[in-house]
Amino acid sequence: MPEKKEFKRLPTDVKPENYTLRLQPDLDKFTFKGQETIDVKVLSSTTSITLNSEEIEIQSACYKAADAGDQNLKAEVKFEPENASVVLSFPSALQPGSGQLCIDFTGELNDKMKGFYRSKYSSPSGEEKYGAVTQFEATDARRAFPCWDEPAVKATFDVTLVVPKNRVALSNMPVKSENDLPEDSTWKVVTYERTPIMSTYLLAFVVGEYDYVEDKDSDGVLVRVYTPVGKKEQGQFALEVAVKTLPFYNKYFQIAFPNVTPDQWVKVNCESVGVYRVQYSSETLDRFIPAIKNKTLPPRDRLGLQNDLFALARAGMISTVDVLKVVGAFVNEDDYTVWSDLTGNLGQISILLQNTDGFEDFKTFSKKLYKPVAQSLGWDAKESEGPLAAMLRELALTRLGKYGDEETVTEARKRFENHVSGKVPLPADLKGPVYLTVMVNGDETTFNQMMKLYDEADMQEEKVRISRCIGSIKSDELKKKVLDFAMSDKVRSQDTVFVIGGVTGTVQGRELCWQFVQDKWTELHERYKGGFLLSRLVEVSTDNFVTEARAKEVEKFFETHSAPAAERKIQQSVENIRLNAKWMERESTSVLKFLRSQ
Repeated sequence: MPEKKEFKRLPTDVKPENYTLRLQPDLDKFTFKGQETIDVKVLSSTTSITLNSEEIEIQSACYKAADAGDQNLKAEVKFEPENASVVLSFPSALQPGSGQLCIDFTGELNDKMKGFYRSKYSSPSGEEKYGAVTQFEATDARRAFPCWDEPAVKATFDVTLVVPKNRVALSNMPVKSENDLPEDSTWKVVTYERTPIMSTYLLAFVVGEYDYVEDKDSDGVLVRVYTPVGKKEQGQFALEVAVKTLPFYNKYFQIAFPNVTPDQWVKVNCESVGVYRVQYSSETLDRFIPAIKNKTLPPRDRLGLQNDLFALARAGMISTVDVLKVVGAFVNEDDYTVWSDLTGNLGQISILLQNTDGFEDFKTFSKKLYKPVAQSLGWDAKESEGPLAAMLRELALTRLGKYGDEETVTEARKRFENHVSGKVPLPADLKGPVYLTVMVNGDETTFNQMMKLYDEADMQEEKVRISRCIGSIKSDELKKKVLDFAMSDKVRSQDTVFVIGGVTGTVQGRELCWQFVQDKWTELHERYKGGFLLSRLVEVSTDNFVTEARAKEVEKFFETHSAPAAERKIQQSVENIRLNAKWMERESTSVLKFLRSQ
């Protein structure tokens, strides 16, 4: 592997306070030009300013002190590609105080799914077109404009987008003004309100062709859902969920939208010595069971308790059997947030127990747990129910279908056939559980039906939904077809990793995925290097192994296959594998004995 370069943060002698940013993307040439004026504060005398900048060309840069009148100091520009930064050097020292840094630059609307990049879509007539979108998290804002691209360095942003008049332009904030470009009326200039103080990675721009539906929630917040042209009706469900859940979360977290932001995006145990978890005894847990079953313990406490228990069990601090005894008490649970976390926690145990001969007992335990809530909600939405009920229905039916509940599988197959034939199309909130259920319990005929739906889908959302579940098919040969399909031009590059990850729901699927990633590593690394998707690829292909031998194998592979952008994720995955191995050695026998007794 290449020698690691020492990580260096940007100098702290200058800090940004506000960016006035103007960008004009060219959707034919896949380029953009930009100008920015950054209000900065010079904290100590310096002859240079260092910012993050990657794959950006700077045409000019100058600095004007607040008390310098019209006098500008022109900068000499020196790029440091190895540090993804640029150094602006000035002929005389900048003195402490306020000033403005002005930069003119150009860049590429790349096809790497990071920074300011181009995204392909089809018009209603089937014509291939491109939009421009952003993916800045965690450190790719530097590909769109020179900036202090570190999460801790926050500022406000005044954004202006110059776009073709027949395109929609979106950013984080409401539109402040929209006018024709004076020199060319086929373009428009869209200016947005100033953002709150925030990190660069939270900034976002979208330019494309969209329709939208809108509504206000009970707190008066205007909510819009944007859809492809001609598909407004398909955004209605998402809109209904959003306007009902925003007030719920405002109340739940006691923080009003939109200030759930990183600059608060919070002090825990103020004036205390730290954050802690309670180590519960078996006797204490036994006393919690009636309170959980009868729901006399508030939802937030039920949520916190089960998260504590799973974390402690994974660390070997308490018995997993004791945790599962408590889990059984959630059989009467009706809070979606509690169920969502509980499902994620049980999913981790599910993955581990797949490697034993007791997995069927775990599935029986899980079906018994999810059946009452699924039966109470039924398959069809009730007129008076809220969006969280629809989300809980989807979650419960998905689990029952995945674990082979006969009643759920039969109903899912019937609804799937009606959907495929066009007799009774599935509502959006049932597509997920029905698709996954028929795939997990399906054969080649089901697989071919699903692929036909994929080819015929005219909404990218539907293609994503289908492509992420087709890897759940039992057949290893069909799983191999899914892996090849993931790399084909039928799948958008940004979706490939998630299609690959879709085959990892079984032990053999994980083996196939890991081998495939090793075989295709050069191609995959070239496609995703430097981006967050490379870390995600490492995670889905390695995270859920359960032996020390496999941990060593993963370590050895990445010793000879460079992946600097995913180095932290590789370490985390290897650590998770070893935690899994320790759990298997410590807990699996007693857990299987408990499950059989149930």
